[in-house]
Amino acid sequence: MVPVSVALLIPCHNAAPFLADLLDGAKAQTAPFAEILCYDDGSSDDTAAYARRLGATVIDGLENRGAAAARNRLLNATRCEWVHFHDADDLIDPRFVERMTATAAGGLEPVLCAMHVEDRATRQRIKTTSYRALPAAGDPASWFIQHNGFGIVGLYPVAVLRSIGGFDETLRGNEDPDLHVRLALAGVRFRVCDEPLVTNLVRPDSFSSLHWTTCLTDRVHCLERYLENANEQRRVAIGIEALSTAEALLEHGATVGARAAIQLAKRCGVMAVDSPRWLPRAASRLLGPEVIFRARRWRRDMTA
Repeated sequence: MVPVSVALLIPCHNAAPFLADLLDGAKAQTAPFAEILCYDDGSSDDTAAYARRLGATVIDGLENRGAAAARNRLLNATRCEWVHFHDADDLIDPRFVERMTATAAGGLEPVLCAMHVEDRATRQRIKTTSYRALPAAGDPASWFIQHNGFGIVGLYPVAVLRSIGGFDETLRGNEDPDLHVRLALAGVRFRVCDEPLVTNLVRPDSFSSLHWTTCLTDRVHCLERYLENANEQRRVAIGIEALSTAEALLEHGATVGARAAIQLAKRCGVMAVDSPRWLPRAASRLLGPEVIFRARRWRRDMTA
C-alpha cells in the first residue's frame, strides 16, 4: 500500500550549484513524488529560476528567514498527505518513496530511514546513521534528546506535523532534532526503514559548518525547554546531552554557552562526564565538568 500522495519539500538558499543532483534523484524515483516544491529563502543567486528550469514548483521568499520558516512555508503549501524534507545540497536514493511508503503502509506514524554521511569534495564515507534502536526505546523522547533526528531522513504525515505547529521558527539551528523531540513528547511513535536511502554531503561552507555554535546554543535552549515537566528518565537524558553540548561549545571557544549548558546539567543532577574510566567521572564531580573538558582538549592538542 502506498500513501495517496508524497511531496518532496526543498528549502533553498543559494542552492543553484546543488539542485541538479538532488532533482535527478527525485525524478528517478521508482515510485514518483506527487509534488516537488522548492522554497527560495531569499537567495542572492539564481536558485529560483534554476529550480523552475529543472521542473520544480518554486515559492519565492522575500528575505532569508532560516530553514525552520522555509520548511513551515512548504508544509503549508503542499497538497499532499505525506511529505519528505530534503536539503538542496544532499542526495536521495531512487528507491526512497517506494521503500519508505512500504514501511509506512497501514499507519500514520512518521518513518525514518538510515543515512550515509559523506564528504562532498571527496565523496569519502564518514559514517552511516541508523535509527534501528529507536523502536525498542522505552521513551522515544528521551532517545531523541540524545540522538539527533535529522531532517532528511523522514517521511511524515502532514496532519501529524501540523498538529504540533511544524518547526520552531525561533531556532536558526537544531530545528530538525527539536522537531523529532516534540513529536515524541506529543506521543507520536515512529517506524524505521533501516536502509540508507539518503546521503548527507558535508561541506565546510554549509550553514551548520559556518554557524555550529549557533546550532549548539539553540540545542541548549531546546534542552532547557524540555526540562519543564520532564520525568526522571528525561531529566537524566537532558543532563547527559547538556554536558555533551557543553564540551562541544568549549571546543569552539563558546565558554559562556558551555557554562550555561553545564549549569543545566547540574539542574538535572548530572555532573559526571561521559567516560568509560572511573577517574574522569569522579574528578568531574569533584572539580566540575569544565576542568575535565579542558584537560581533554589539552591532551588532544599535545598529541596532535
